[in-house]
Amino acid sequence: MKSIYAVCAMASTLATPHLAEAQRSSDTLAQEWRDAKRRELLDQRAGVDKQLASLDGATPNLIAIPVTATVAAVVPALAVYRPIQSPATLAVVVPAVPPIPAPAGGVGPSPPPALPAVGAVGVAGAVVPPAPAVPALLAIIPPSAPRGTFGGIDFGIGISFTLDVGTSDRISDASLVNGIVRVNDEDNGRARIMLESHYLFTPPSNVDFLGLDNSGTEKEWGFGPFIALQPGTEDVIEAIGMGLMFGFRRGKGDESFNLGFGVVIDPNTRILGEGVAANQPLTNGETEVRYREELQTGLLILSSFSF
Repeated sequence: MKSIYAVCAMASTLATPHLAEAQRSSDTLAQEWRDAKRRELLDQRAGVDKQLASLDGATPNLIAIPVTATVAAVVPALAVYRPIQSPATLAVVVPAVPPIPAPAGGVGPSPPPALPAVGAVGVAGAVVPPAPAVPALLAIIPPSAPRGTFGGIDFGIGISFTLDVGTSDRISDASLVNGIVRVNDEDNGRARIMLESHYLFTPPSNVDFLGLDNSGTEKEWGFGPFIALQPGTEDVIEAIGMGLMFGFRRGKGDESFNLGFGVVIDPNTRILGEGVAANQPLTNGETEVRYREELQTGLLILSSFSF
């Protein structure tokens, strides 16, 4: 037993220096890694400081583009402006560019070099011919009367009112209340937008109408036939009208106030079905209100705005 203790003591004595040496080697490696990482970070910081220093003292290489060329690129030389309301003078105003103040105390970046004279563009030391001058005032075209097309044909646009004078009332909706037919929505009078076309005859200059005469180069009033239609889907005409129109020019140009009177034909007017009458009970045990469509006529008043 004593011999076993002696062997263990001898092994412990021999292993202790090796363990101490291994611990010192681990500490040394960790310190060397920390020193290498510190040097790497210091090198990166030195590079960033160098870039910041070069950026603070750098002058950007600007390409000078005059305001005139910029406006010429955005607004064509022959620009046309069509106002929605009455025409007004439209001018192009180019504000002056304020000078760049010098840095206080001489600290900070120096101002960029002066731009070349207006009319030339400096690119890499070369001078490019100036862009065409933009006119100070843009050409203005007076507003024209609204137009529309139907079936490839150009029409004017008019506002109309129609009053149904057919043999039956135009019914939009009806319901059955206690077995009695009650009309919920009757639509004999309708205001609608219609497409129209007209031709106005201008009487001689010795014929006056409401103080208007045709003695000048532009005739002030006239009258003639018109035709109007209400378009539907897929080139289907829902209503068509015709009649006599009177036109009164407003100043010079094609603007006018026209008023037409005529008749309108609705080929698909919705009315109560055969045997169904308003405020009457349904017959033959029916439980639903029936409708049908038929052609009906009405009076038409139409207003348009081009001579």
